[in-house]
Amino acid sequence: MLKAFVKRFVFSRLPVSLVLMYHRISYVERDYYGICVDPKNFEEHAMIIKKFACKIDDIFSIKPQLRIFITFDDGYKDNFDFAKKILEKYDLSAAFFITTGFLGKRKIWIDELAELFQHKVRTNEIYIEYDNKKKLIKVIITEDNDFSKLDFDLYYKFRKVIFGQIPFAKEEIFRLKKSEFFALAYVLIKYSREPYRYLENLKRFFMVEHNKVKDEKNSNQDTSLFMTEDDVFELSLNENFLIGAHTETHRVLSVLDRREQEYEILQSKNVLQKITGREIFCFAYPFGLEGDFSEITQEICKKYFKYSFTGIKRVCSIFTPRHKIPRFYVPNCDGEVFERKIFEFLYYLFS
Repeated sequence: MLKAFVKRFVFSRLPVSLVLMYHRISYVERDYYGICVDPKNFEEHAMIIKKFACKIDDIFSIKPQLRIFITFDDGYKDNFDFAKKILEKYDLSAAFFITTGFLGKRKIWIDELAELFQHKVRTNEIYIEYDNKKKLIKVIITEDNDFSKLDFDLYYKFRKVIFGQIPFAKEEIFRLKKSEFFALAYVLIKYSREPYRYLENLKRFFMVEHNKVKDEKNSNQDTSLFMTEDDVFELSLNENFLIGAHTETHRVLSVLDRREQEYEILQSKNVLQKITGREIFCFAYPFGLEGDFSEITQEICKKYFKYSFTGIKRVCSIFTPRHKIPRFYVPNCDGEVFERKIFEFLYYLFS
């Protein structure tokens, strides 16, 4: 009874907004990173969001009512195939942040890394670069085990190691199961200046035949496809849909110098403006956590965009910085669970 009263009060009286972050809307057999929402579930989300939906400028309204805005990152083909139809059915606004270097691609390093780790390791002692060749980490594989998803608790632990927030492993040696090494490899590649070179170096430690890798790269996997330029153009024709920039190559911007950051950001904006014939005025930082972008990144974005979005979990209000807009990641869940999630997100008002 009390909870229902609190929910009604929050939803109808507080001038706050939630920005939701989706990636993929698709049925997939394996979702190693937890970024896919089933189209059926997404439609249930849409029916709930409809009650609170707003346009991008209304995120910062002082009107006493909960508002929700939808965003999608990266530019996956299934956004066009599934999400577009559902959004149009319920007349919902959304922003699609497009990584221009991914347009028309079948897969990216994130997909290739997950596929690589489905193979057996060639040796139980692996040496991997850290901090741009300044150090080598020794990884001893204690178990060549199977896994179905990235362990995000381990991911955040290894991320703290990389950022120096917790001590490095003694003698720079990790004793890990293969599934745990997957989390470490993901962090090291993510924060590399050259993720594809890093990935190629990793391949020599796995029992992967050259022809097998070649076949995988050329395979027809619709679930891995990214949108084409024509798809982006068609999305842009709907006045409810915003096209936003998401860099050229989706590298972590904080590891790049100012010149490289400006190129990544401006190239994405210019390509999308050419495709759509529209001004591109919003941007989303790749990955978007604290440490994934810097003060320099925000300075550059202030020059070229009206709004910049993060992946930091917070509620939006009139006081939210326009170039550090928080968003909530949405997991794959049905409408009932999703409605509870919205209420949980609002607890971040008090954090």
